[in-house]
Amino acid sequence: MLFRSNVEVQANAISTMLNGDQVKPATPEMEWLLAIAAALLAALVGYTFRGLFSLPLTVAIAAAAFAVVLVEHARGVVFPAVPVELAILFGAAAACGTRLALHDGGNQRLRNAFVGRISPEVLDIVLQTLPLEGESREVTLMLCNVRGFTGHSQGRDPQTMMKELNEHFDQMSECILRHGGMVTQYAGDRVLAMFGAPARRT
Repeated sequence: MLFRSNVEVQANAISTMLNGDQVKPATPEMEWLLAIAAALLAALVGYTFRGLFSLPLTVAIAAAAFAVVLVEHARGVVFPAVPVELAILFGAAAACGTRLALHDGGNQRLRNAFVGRISPEVLDIVLQTLPLEGESREVTLMLCNVRGFTGHSQGRDPQTMMKELNEHFDQMSECILRHGGMVTQYAGDRVLAMFGAPARRT
């Protein structure tokens, strides 16, 4: 192991100071700029992509930020790495939480509203592909009534009739959903269903 004398160490220190080569800490403005830029980029990724894609992208952003810290250190400017990495972590976590609360929460409310009226497979297609501005397309409507229902129901017990109707509606709805249709209306003994919208049938 080689040791330098005190005179040589002092001479190197003086030479570094005279040449302006000494390491300098980054200014607070530069530190804030790097941290905010990294946090915003991580937030954008976290809000735009789901976990399967956002996690590796967030790791890539953290690695890129650390590379910037190393490059600047080689140039004589010292950036603290921990605040930048924490900013990335908080930005990604906040964005993911916001997306879950707004986007996924809204989708779940839509799913709850359409339970029993549209199949989960069709609803998935609707939530992913339906244009907000709407579109024109050909659809098929099916109107189904129970033959002789009026005469059959006269003088019958209302509770018994409701039980029979509910069984009828359950069977009709299951058949409609199984074939990709959407139940649009129950009225009396009538079931109105639509095929071809909101999701296309292939």
